[in-house]
Amino acid sequence: MVRYLGLLVSLVRALGLLLILRLATAQRAELHVHWDGAVTTKTLLGASQLRNLSLPTIGRPTHEWEIALLIDANFGFKAFDVVNDILGGDAATLALASERFVGDAAANNVTHYAEVRFCARCAGSSPGACDAVADLAARSRSDAPGGVVGIDLAGDEWGTDNARYVDCFRPARDDLGLNTTVHVGETLPWPLRSSTLDDVLTAVLDMRADRPAHGARGREERRRWRCSRRKAHLEACPTTAKGEGSLDAIAAYRAHDLSFSINRDDPCIGCGDERTAPRRRRHRARKAQGADINPSVQHILNCQGGGTCHGGSVDGPYQWLKGLSDKGEGISYETSNPYMACSSECTEGICPGGDWTCTPINIARTCSTFPPAGTCTEITPYPQITIDDYGSISGQKAMQKEIYARGSIACGIDAGPILNYTTGVATGAGEGVDHVISVVGWGVEDGTSYWIVRNSWGEYWGEMGYVRVAFGALMVEEQCAWATVKDYTAPEKDNQVHCFEGGENCQTKA
Repeated sequence: MVRYLGLLVSLVRALGLLLILRLATAQRAELHVHWDGAVTTKTLLGASQLRNLSLPTIGRPTHEWEIALLIDANFGFKAFDVVNDILGGDAATLALASERFVGDAAANNVTHYAEVRFCARCAGSSPGACDAVADLAARSRSDAPGGVVGIDLAGDEWGTDNARYVDCFRPARDDLGLNTTVHVGETLPWPLRSSTLDDVLTAVLDMRADRPAHGARGREERRRWRCSRRKAHLEACPTTAKGEGSLDAIAAYRAHDLSFSINRDDPCIGCGDERTAPRRRRHRARKAQGADINPSVQHILNCQGGGTCHGGSVDGPYQWLKGLSDKGEGISYETSNPYMACSSECTEGICPGGDWTCTPINIARTCSTFPPAGTCTEITPYPQITIDDYGSISGQKAMQKEIYARGSIACGIDAGPILNYTTGVATGAGEGVDHVISVVGWGVEDGTSYWIVRNSWGEYWGEMGYVRVAFGALMVEEQCAWATVKDYTAPEKDNQVHCFEGGENCQTKA
């Protein structure tokens, strides 16, 4: 299997068609699973290290989470490109991935028969390339484990005229004795593109495909009759194709006594234990339920919690909040203490006329807007967030690992070069940290890796309040801080604070 698969990888990369390989020999069969859609992060990490690869944005990976993030950053079919670039045409990595695929199939009770298909660039190849792949498949044809049993046309169906392949697929089936499968009739979510309604008929009647893969369009009345007449076997993949009506299609296939099977398709495009880590710190605490909770920066300023309107330290606010949390208190929500950019020593703007002391009314408040209007009162107790741990990190690798594991982090930045920033990737080494921002993720543009940075200057600035900063630029990687949530006020915690609009029932009792 490995010899053929290694050869097929290099050929298929250029030709863009799939060859289907028979894998194993006693309870369950699998007719539709993509080899490059069934590779774990563990396998990809091992393959990267085996080939000593340096990957975009992460360099030479040392952890599974780095591979997972690289795949997450590539949408749709581009995720397969990442997998194929790592596996390449290298026999050792193909052997590693193949062995683990067989082990995974056995673990999923696929012990009777499995067909795995692989291609780096699927639909869109020339008819001549199709002929070359069919000829190779015929020469490698074998029913023994590891043998080639057929060809499959797959990939992005839009704009690919299946009629181009009729003169390839009909002889492949009728003359060469190959099984023929065509991915057809898929209805994919935007921005992926769906095939036309008549593609199922083209595949079944003209190309004489044995199996329309997915083929959800085949559930429609006219196509059901034609598929039944040709005795085509319909492949349904409900776990990976929920949006294309697979469940409705399965019901129709069964009701009309059509031949069909349920398959896994792409069970694991770089999946693994480390991919289960939540992406956002607040969403991790809340299991992705409810609206985002924003802590009050003004509470920090009023109570000297590690900063003033003239600046502060990166980890100072976390140190302050940990002290509050240890006493059973927390930071209030922004809705009960909006950001005013003032502290007690400020002399600019509206700050001299305000009270910025650390009193109950300056921690959390509400102000009446209905008669009798004009009064503000403290909220006690108030909605709050507490933390149970915090720490400091620096450097690209440590930052990426922390963001992936638990969400955004606070980092220092040289703000001077971005005062007039409007769009693009900010570069430059920076001279010194004078501002603190949140780093929420990273990406790549034209070969340049950058941090995605959320600033506090408003949506009118930069890219809707964000700036992209090149790796190594503006001192962003010099000092960062993280914290883990201990508790928070929310409906799912059954600990809401139920105050009147004017706050009359939430004042401190004398």
